[in-house]
Amino acid sequence: QIAVAITNTRLFDELKRQQLLLEARVADRTSELRKMTESLAEAVGQQEELLNQLERENRRDTLTLIANRRHLDEFLPREMERARRYGHPLTTAMLDIDHFKTVNHTLGNAMGDQVLCVLPNILITDLRTTDFAARYGGEEFVIVFPETIVGDAVSACDKLRTLIALHPWPRLARNLNVTVSFGVPPMAHPDQTMAQLLAGAARALYPAKRSARKRVCEGRLGAPD
Repeated sequence: QIAVAITNTRLFDELKRQQLLLEARVADRTSELRKMTESLAEAVGQQEELLNQLERENRRDTLTLIANRRHLDEFLPREMERARRYGHPLTTAMLDIDHFKTVNHTLGNAMGDQVLCVLPNILITDLRTTDFAARYGGEEFVIVFPETIVGDAVSACDKLRTLIALHPWPRLARNLNVTVSFGVPPMAHPDQTMAQLLAGAARALYPAKRSARKRVCEGRLGAPD
């Protein structure tokens, strides 16, 4: 009986030792798995941030750093649908830099690029946080005014036109003066498409480009094309 008791004690001690070893291994493995999970979560977070950054870059004009045409193509249809659904006003405007080709021809393309970079900063500084500005192409920009009737959008564009004209452009180059013209079409029609709305903005801009420029021209009210 004593021998059996001694054997059982030894077995118990061995089982206890094996249990402690197993618990230690489980703890080590759990710690490793936790670290791997944390590392994986961190890697996933970094990947998501990188993807978000790439998405932001894909929606931003590489020169002017404001929204590009792709971002406009996403933003404007959503705003048009929202305006249509709730019956809210929505107005757009197209901006064109007056005689921009002359700037490139006389001062060089590098100076033209500087003008393109400075102008959006003036727009963003004065626009509301709910407004949206994007480079449409070349020297043309589009501004979206949600919850805004045409008259108020015309007033906002005229203020922007004045601010741009008064900007100290000669600091960039002697005798450099930059002015812009705006075309503001009628308020978005419920049945209009984005292409029709922007075409109306371009048509509203034509009279300014054909005349002395430095103007805000309002388009005529009519049915959608």
